[in-house]
Formats: sequence, structure tokens, C-alpha cells
Amino acid sequence: MTMSKRRWVWGCLMLMLVFGACEWTSPTYPTQRPPLPTARRVTPLQSATPQPTLSPTPWPTATITPEPAPHGLVYQVLPIRAEVIPGQPLWLQTTTDGTLWLVTDKAVLRLRTDQKWWLPYLQGYPGKVIGIDDRWRVWVWDEEAQEVRCWDSNNWTHFGKDQGWLPVQGEVRPQLWTDATGGLWVMTDGDVRRLDGSRWSVYTPADLGMREVGVEETLTLQLIYWPERKQMWLGSCVWAGPQAVRGAGLRWFDGKDWQPEPALEQECVLNMAVAQGRLWLAGMGTVYVSPLTGQGDFERQRLQTGPSGLKPAYVLDFAFAQDGSAWGVVALCGGASCDSVRAVYHLQEGEWQALGEVNPFLIQVVHNGLDDSIWALGQDRLYRRPPGGISFQTLPPLHMIMVTEDQHSGQVWVLAVENKQPGLWSLGKEE
Repeated sequence: MTMSKRRWVWGCLMLMLVFGACEWTSPTYPTQRPPLPTARRVTPLQSATPQPTLSPTPWPTATITPEPAPHGLVYQVLPIRAEVIPGQPLWLQTTTDGTLWLVTDKAVLRLRTDQKWWLPYLQGYPGKVIGIDDRWRVWVWDEEAQEVRCWDSNNWTHFGKDQGWLPVQGEVRPQLWTDATGGLWVMTDGDVRRLDGSRWSVYTPADLGMREVGVEETLTLQLIYWPERKQMWLGSCVWAGPQAVRGAGLRWFDGKDWQPEPALEQECVLNMAVAQGRLWLAGMGTVYVSPLTGQGDFERQRLQTGPSGLKPAYVLDFAFAQDGSAWGVVALCGGASCDSVRAVYHLQEGEWQALGEVNPFLIQVVHNGLDDSIWALGQDRLYRRPPGGISFQTLPPLHMIMVTEDQHSGQVWVLAVENKQPGLWSLGKEE
């Protein structure tokens, strides 16, 4: 699963926690709500702007002995108590060295390697955290000052108009990408930006070669790094209200300019993932998969009709197991909405097929690298597909806030609530 979705997902989930629990086989539809067609993620709201400070003193928590839930598959690692963790937890993130980070609305903390307490890294920052890069720099966007700055554990570095950072229309999305040359990428609601080390370059839709959208239209962008090709790729779509009206194409960055991908020049790209050396694209009712090497036609994979005859819209989230299988959470069209219900899909013989019944509270699918299992995550349920299996097991209730993967070790971390107590959980393997 891509990082961009995992950060967007938590915001939607917090709104849905007010609903009741839903079983895997529940056919009950919730009250219809507007679809979620864009790549926009809910940017966490910060508290009043304090002055930046750094606390060198660790805040130890009580040592917790992991207690496995039934089946020994879900372990609580550490509680998140108000007297220990300042502010409201917003999201989890891992860096490439395996460090786990917790961002709240008042602080940034990292988990000590023995997993026994959180170490404060930054407290009291002006603006909104948009991510932590692999050099442990915390990046903060200050809307009032219209600048972005980074904290390297000792000093702040500011980037404003003189460094190429232009005023932002809308929000800066909370995610960072790093390309093969060390360039740092961010996205806003209206453009894509790259830092070459000292100066930002801003790529507007016009710079990307896209025609101007209409007054009632919205352009959405999706960004991803494809390591096998050492390239940044950008997908796009044009919306009129809740409907995708036309594609804006697929592009890749050649180090200087954005080049169109002729095979999908007019396609509407709604989600992207990189796995098995390929680029996976979610279109309306379709998944496109790139060839393994060089240029060529994308393989087109159809989404089959969902449970109860519901029409599939697009793949909201992808997951890929080591055995080569591909999985996804798919938004289904029912009534006037195309995101009121969802289902888990599985790629079989070149087509995506639905498994089980609809579930309005499905959030994402995730691959657990510890045992090559696939997990489907809902508002307050975990479902697990054992390695090589097809059906999902239902695990004990757990109110999830956010999930992240350590791409290096395969560890899956869950920020969740049990008995009104937030905690850090880990997905384990069956003993």
C-alpha cells in the first residue's frame, strides 16, 4: 500500500468511528455520503502555534509485556497515554532505517529501538507537519508565513519565495517522496514541488502540459516513485462534482521535464502503487499494469461486478503478497454514491474478483511481511488471510486509527484504541 493512501485514510476513519461495528458479511448500507474520488488527504489540524523547542529528556512509559490476542496475531506494544504523549495522535510513519515515528498535533516522537518508550524529537512547532524524511528532518508547512521549513534536530532551515517556494493554493499534503538523485518531492492541492537541496521547483498543471480545467471542474493528482526505473510518475484525473469526467493522463519525470505516457495519455488515474517491479494504476472499473521492462502497452485488468450486483468504481488501496498475489479494497457504486460500500477484491486469472460481502467500513488492505499474510482493515475489525489461503479470518475488535508498514522489515504497525485507551499494536504471525 502506498504511503499517500495510508495518511489520507486515517482522517476518513476518525469520522467513521461514530458508526457502529460491522461484521465482514454485513449487507447493511450506511447513509450515503459523497464519494472520495480524489487524492486529497485530510490535513490534521494543529493547536495554537507555540514556539519551537526541543526536549532532550526521554519520557519513559511503563514497560509493557506484549500480550497476544486470540490466535497470537495482534500484539500491544506500547500504550499511548496523555501524560506521556503530548497532544492528539495523528499518524504513524517509518523511515527507511526502520525507525517508527508518531506525529501528534503538538509533537513529533520516535519509538526507541527496544520499543519500551517514545523519545521526543520536536515539540511546539509553527505550522503543520507534512512528513519526516530519511535524514530525520521534520518538514513543516507554515500557511501564515507561506513557507516550508525543516528541523534537523538542532536547527531550522527556512524555504520561502527567495528559495523558489511559491504561495500555496489550498493545502500541502502530508507526505514526502525522495527520488534517485536525492530530490525531495511534495504535493499541494494544485501542483507538484521538488527540492534539489537548496531551491524548490514548482510544476503547475500548465507546466505538466495539461489543459485548463473548467470552472466547475477539479483536477486531482497522484504521485509515486518507481525505484526500478528511478523515476517519479504522476497520474491525474478531472472531476465535475462526484463524477470523473475525463482523463488528464499519466506522466513521468526525466530529471528536467515531465513526459507523457502515450499508452495512457487520456486515462483517468485514481490511485497508484509500485509492486513486483511494475506500476499499478487504478482507473474507473479497471486496473492497468505496466510491462516489466522498457516501454510498451499496459495490461488492462477488469474489475468484475461486486456483491449484490454492485458496479465497481476503482481500487482505493492495493496490497501485494510475496507469493505474487494482488489484493485491493474497491469502492462500489450503489444508489447515487460510488463510495458508500466497499469490498475486498483478489486478482485471479487477469481479472479482479470480489471476495465475501460488501463492508461499508473497509479501509485498506496490507501485506504482513512477517508471514506473507494479507490483512483487511475495517473501522473496528481485522480480517486475516493466511499465506496461500483465500478466505479471511475475523479477529477480535480493535478500533483502528492509522496503519503503516516498515518496507524494510515487513513489520506492520497499527495505531488503535481498545477500551478507550490508544495504543501501538503490531501484526504478528500465527504460532
